[in-house]
Amino acid sequence: MSDAVLRNVALNKPTSQISTLTDGHGRHPSSLANDGSRQTDYTDRIHGCAASNPATNPWWAVDLGVQTLVVQVNLANRGDALGKLQRATINIIDLGFFMI
Repeated sequence: MSDAVLRNVALNKPTSQISTLTDGHGRHPSSLANDGSRQTDYTDRIHGCAASNPATNPWWAVDLGVQTLVVQVNLANRGDALGKLQRATINIIDLGFFMI
């Protein structure tokens, strides 16, 4: 696959997360995670990062809309708070909601 051109198939697709954090920096909806911005500053009110309220098993999800070959997944941590994204697990689920 070295000659293939990879594209962001999750860009602006519908997202959800366990909850949406609202704090002094504004709301941090799940859609900020795949809006195309590479901004990692949590405090940026326009292109900040998605964030949820503290939870035991937090999750974030994107619906690609169609069956898609997933070759690579890239994650970015918040640039202002190292360690916020720890022990992440990536699950790819098919149309019948079965983990692949």
